[in-house]
Amino acid sequence: MIWTAESLVVDYYEHEYRRRKHAGKSPRTIEEYRVQLKNFERFFAAQAFTGPVAAELGRRPRLGDLSDGVIADAMSWQQLRSPTKSAATANKIRSVLVAIWNDAARPPRKIISSRPDVEAFDEPNRIISTWTPEEFAALLGAAKTTAGDVLGVPAPAFWKALLVANYYTGARITALMLVRCEHVNLARKSLKLIAENQKQKSDQLFQPLPEDCLAALQAIEPAQYGLAERDYLFPWPYDPNRRWKTLRRHLTRLLKAAKLPATRLHKFHNIRRMTGTRVFATAGLEAAREYLGHSDRKVTERYIDSQQAAPPRKPGELLPPPDPPKPPLRLFDAG
Repeated sequence: MIWTAESLVVDYYEHEYRRRKHAGKSPRTIEEYRVQLKNFERFFAAQAFTGPVAAELGRRPRLGDLSDGVIADAMSWQQLRSPTKSAATANKIRSVLVAIWNDAARPPRKIISSRPDVEAFDEPNRIISTWTPEEFAALLGAAKTTAGDVLGVPAPAFWKALLVANYYTGARITALMLVRCEHVNLARKSLKLIAENQKQKSDQLFQPLPEDCLAALQAIEPAQYGLAERDYLFPWPYDPNRRWKTLRRHLTRLLKAAKLPATRLHKFHNIRRMTGTRVFATAGLEAAREYLGHSDRKVTERYIDSQQAAPPRKPGELLPPPDPPKPPLRLFDAG
């Protein structure tokens, strides 16, 4: 297919960018791009921007329409639409459009002659708050009361194993749900997350697994329930598209049963933040970065609950006194 400045942005994403850049990416990544491109088309239809494009009513955005001014206007429009007027929400549309623009401008395509230079909106630094050990214990307690089964595995055993494995690996939920039974060796006390399912595209081996994690994984082995061997460690037939909406909905019920917050900030990724916080508290930032598979320490810093990672320090413990006492005079005998 030949792409030009007249090609639709959404077509370029679906038939060019997605096939090259998003092959093997999680469905959530692809869904996020599609959501932001849909928002960009809504913005275009609303004619909420300025400049020469505003004169052409009723058409869909093309590659040639991408400019710093148009993207900045789209960011402002998106921020105003957000219930919380969030800068982070505005920056999402920017990151998608800038990525597509850069791709279209690179050789050998060179569909767009310029490169983007639109700045992201400043996002406030929030204090991260993740689960305490007591809160996580309450969540595990709620899992014990879950009724039913998951493909023959008792639901309490399934959920305990999933939550405990999530904590000890700190894995993203997609990487954990795609662990195959062949990548778990209970005799060697090991579990492997393979590169193909990881955002950082590298394997991670967790060995030796703690005894409570091993016990939880042994409790979901199919043989003890008279079940056939299965492909995945955590069988879950309810989200075939791997977006895990049903899985998260069930977790929400557990959180509410444990009387814990159940917003979108308190799902599986909050367990990942808890893992990062625990590792940071015992071994430091670099160890937490490696454990979570981050490429940059700055990313890891956003996962650390400073309220749990270290006790609060008083100003007097951080700063020397402004007028330190003078050392005593030293007297020497002249004789």
